[in-house]
Amino acid sequence: MIRAIAIIGAAALAVGVIIYSFFDCLRSDPRDIRGIGRGPWIAVILLLPVIGGILWLAFGRPRYTSAGSEPARGRGPDDDPAFLREIDEKRRAQRAEAELAEWERQQRGVRDPNGAPSSENPETGPDTDGGPDGPDDHDPRSDRDDNHE
Repeated sequence: MIRAIAIIGAAALAVGVIIYSFFDCLRSDPRDIRGIGRGPWIAVILLLPVIGGILWLAFGRPRYTSAGSEPARGRGPDDDPAFLREIDEKRRAQRAEAELAEWERQQRGVRDPNGAPSSENPETGPDTDGGPDGPDDHDPRSDRDDNHE
């Protein structure tokens, strides 16, 4: 039983190597194939089934270069590290300018026409209740109706 499984596994591996080698040879650019041309490689793969596939993988298959050794081609701006760095620097400069303007506005405060500080809070708007001693001085939380029916 184990021998049958081993034979079936070896046969499946051999068929896989043949099929992979055959289609890899067909897909390859003829200018990139090493050694002999595409036609003779197909013949070797089909006439010497396992050995032909192994020979193709070892000696005929094109060598694909790594990404770092490819000749420089046109790249999009989002692939250019210098462009991305420049965009990031602009974004940081704009954020710093906005933070500085906000800090300066907070330091100056909002002043009325006479030059006195206004009671206007830049985050919440003008103070309309007349201040803590004003006529409208009450706790708005006390206006809630807690007796829900």
